Amino acid sequence: MKAKKLLTMILAFAMTLTMAAAAVNGAGEDVKVFVNDNEITFEAPPRIVNDFTLVPFRAIFEALGYEVDWNQEAQTVTGLKGDITLTMVIGKTEATIKNSAADASEAEKTVTFDVPPQIIDDFTFVPVRAVGEMSNYKVDWDNDARKVLITSPADITTGSGPAMPTASPDPTTQTAPGPVVSQFPITYDDTNERESHNVRGFELTSVEKNAEGKYDITFTLKTFFEGRGTVAASFDCLDANGKVIDGFGNSYVGSDYAWTPHEDKATISGDTVKIVFRLENTQ
Repeated sequence: MKAKKLLTMILAFAMTLTMAAAAVNGAGEDVKVFVNDNEITFEAPPRIVNDFTLVPFRAIFEALGYEVDWNQEAQTVTGLKGDITLTMVIGKTEATIKNSAADASEAEKTVTFDVPPQIIDDFTFVPVRAVGEMSNYKVDWDNDARKVLITSPADITTGSGPAMPTASPDPTTQTAPGPVVSQFPITYDDTNERESHNVRGFELTSVEKNAEGKYDITFTLKTFFEGRGTVAASFDCLDANGKVIDGFGNSYVGSDYAWTPHEDKATISGDTVKIVFRLENTQ
């Protein structure tokens, strides 16, 4: 009898652990998040925690127009947008919002919410509704479509500070054409770049034809790695007929939880009229 009772207790304890794990790592893979009608692409799928949707912090912060910083030692996520600084701490249901342009009484606020930021499967997740509302956006949930809809009102202010800017579209979903550098004989098509997770913002800074009739180019780009690691980026060079005639690329070290700018150079075919992002690899 004692053995049977012990077995029952063990099974009950195991079920409790299973239910707790399910609460922390609930299914949310089918949830979509939109900011001003632009769908956000995340490095890891959303999760449902105690009926609240959590998403990887970097994509949602940047879609709302923040520059992002991660402090590993302090376990803090910080977003900076104009005069506004939003800071959240892993495991805590309080965030601070600072507005350097506001009156002293409004310069810093503490906001509480229901589910704390947390690390799940090596990704840092934040509650999407809390982040949106603390940024003065309207957040709605479409239960039938499983969508989080974040929209910016026409006039948004924080305290007595300046109007908050509207969200910038997520780079993976924007439809605008790639940057055209008019002073250079080469354009850049960022169509493929908008589908990437670890490379963005390629831009030519100089183009010169050398004695061999090739182009010596210098350029900048940004890479991201969840943690610290190497991002390899490759580009194709196209001629006037759209044929790939050359290519270039390099490996770049991405800093912890932040987009890292790089400067680089390459020598490419003198018949190049367009550069296209081809692929990325991380390690």
